[in-house]
This record gives sequence, C-alpha cells and structure tokens, in this order.
Amino acid sequence: MGRRSPPAVLLLLGLLAACTASPEQALTTAERSEIEQMLFEWEEQWLQTTFSRDASHLERILADDLVYTIEDGTTIGKQEMIASWVDEPNTYTTWVIDDVEAHWFSDEVVLVIGGDTNEGTDPDGNEIGASGRFTNVFIERDGIWQMAIGHYTPTG
Repeated sequence: MGRRSPPAVLLLLGLLAACTASPEQALTTAERSEIEQMLFEWEEQWLQTTFSRDASHLERILADDLVYTIEDGTTIGKQEMIASWVDEPNTYTTWVIDDVEAHWFSDEVVLVIGGDTNEGTDPDGNEIGASGRFTNVFIERDGIWQMAIGHYTPTG
C-alpha cells in the first residue's frame, strides 16, 4: 500500500474528528489531562512489551481495525503489530521515549507524538541502536480508548 501524504493524513484526522463528535458535554481540562497521562503511560508500557514479550497490553490498547505504517511505508494491522513486538529478534538494554505531546482533535480523538531511542544487541551479539519519531492516533469508542492509526519514522 502506498504512503499517504501529510495533507491526506490531516484530512483523515479531520474526518475522524467529525465522525466521532458527539453532542455530549465537552471534557474539562482536568479530564483531558487525565486522559493524556493515561495515553503517555500506555506509550511507556508499550515499550515494556519488548522486554517482557507479554502481548496483553497491546491486545488491550490496539484497535481491532488498527492501521499502522512501519518504517518502509508498509501498513500492518493489529495482529502483525503485536507479533512484531513479541517476536522481536533483538535484545534491548534500553528503550526510552521522549518529547511526547498530545494534540486533541475532539473529545474522542487524540494525536500523540513523540520520539524514541533504543540500544541493544542483535541475535549475533552486535551492538545496535536507533531512534525515531512516532505518531499515534487514539480514539474513544463506547467509553474505551484505543490506538486506531499509527506511523513510525526512523531518524537515526
């Protein structure tokens, strides 16, 4: 599947916001802050999957209809995403995220962006390390927050 241009992604986010808008009372600043903290914690817990090989967290936070664009521009779904983390052949000693921000498009759509850096060894014992930027869209459906769209770009 081909890459989407940034304007196409923004259009998609706008459509998602419009489709999920509800006539209910808007979230307060405190409620939004609480949701942001939960989503930031989920991003941290996601990294722990690489160390624990436990997919339960990803099963819970990834939407069944997830569309995620990986480094080479290929899109994958929920089960492929989970397998890529649980079956990761490399052994990581550190993996941290930073520069995490939340951008609200509606009370039901939050864009979380940030960076990551990792170090470890490959299956042959060679040292490895990388860094990148991620863009994850979380959507609240029927009171449940899940990641529906994501993208990762290596930066080094």
